Amino acid sequence: SIPMGGSLMATAGLKFVFKDFNPEMAERIVAMLDEAGILHERVMIATWSQQALAYMKDHHPEIRRVVHTYVRPKEFGYLTNLAKGRTFANEDQLLEALLEARDRLGLYGLNMPSGSVIEDGKVYYDTPPGFVRKLQKMGLWVSMWFVNDEKLGAKWREEGADAFVTNCKANTGLMPDCGVCAHQGDSSVFPGNTAAAIGSAVRKGVEMVEFDVRRCKGGEFVLLHDAALDRQTTGRGRADDLTLGELRDRGWLLGVNTNKPNFAVK
Repeated sequence: SIPMGGSLMATAGLKFVFKDFNPEMAERIVAMLDEAGILHERVMIATWSQQALAYMKDHHPEIRRVVHTYVRPKEFGYLTNLAKGRTFANEDQLLEALLEARDRLGLYGLNMPSGSVIEDGKVYYDTPPGFVRKLQKMGLWVSMWFVNDEKLGAKWREEGADAFVTNCKANTGLMPDCGVCAHQGDSSVFPGNTAAAIGSAVRKGVEMVEFDVRRCKGGEFVLLHDAALDRQTTGRGRADDLTLGELRDRGWLLGVNTNKPNFAVK
């Protein structure tokens, strides 16, 4: 289990990433935070789910809300996942759409990609130069995901990013002006989303630790990025098709006899 109170989590913030959101799940997490004495001001909810963000705005507005988002540059037609089905003629129209999403969801900030994704010559998303500061002028906090090396760190520090989501392998001393959020903990050294990875990240002095929350069949929480176990664990199938007891009995929580990543449970 991951100790949520006490010295381990005394200084770092917590960034929850909802992977299979529903209101019951959100309320149980908030109750756990309260039981552990963790102030809501130290917590951030980050997700692709606009449903989750809208719910948290209505029921727990004091908890900061950050949306995972992307934009596609002008060469391929401006668009963003926050306005699905729409394309925009210019960057100003795109920014207006993001402004509308900010107000609708009560967003604290955006989590943007640090690099391009290109497949078959098509750019799926790419954060344009100067875009971070334009978002900040709209009152948004901006973090960049997967800043895992010094080159990317230098680029986005120059662009003015507020924070980096990193596996902790990057030289964070290069980025003294930026907040550092450990992606699944210290995932460059330990399997992501485990107590070992989270504890190591906190001891390295990161400002925030991010982890992914799902549920198994009985409703208990597991820390796991994917819906299926296959890629990140020694198991097979979906976590929500297995009970917590089955997961434990089969040894997948500890990754027995394998160096494949595993996951931890609360």
